[in-house]
Amino acid sequence: IRDRVRMRVRVRVNGVSGYPESLSSFMRAFRSIMDS
Repeated sequence: IRDRVRMRVRVRVNGVSGYPESLSSFMRAFRSIMDS
């Protein structure tokens, strides 16, 4: 679970600096996996 949180924090940091569309689409798929 800690690894998952780490990934979330990492993505959040990247989002602050602005991430490309490819990463944004990846986040959508990653989020859907986390919900299910």
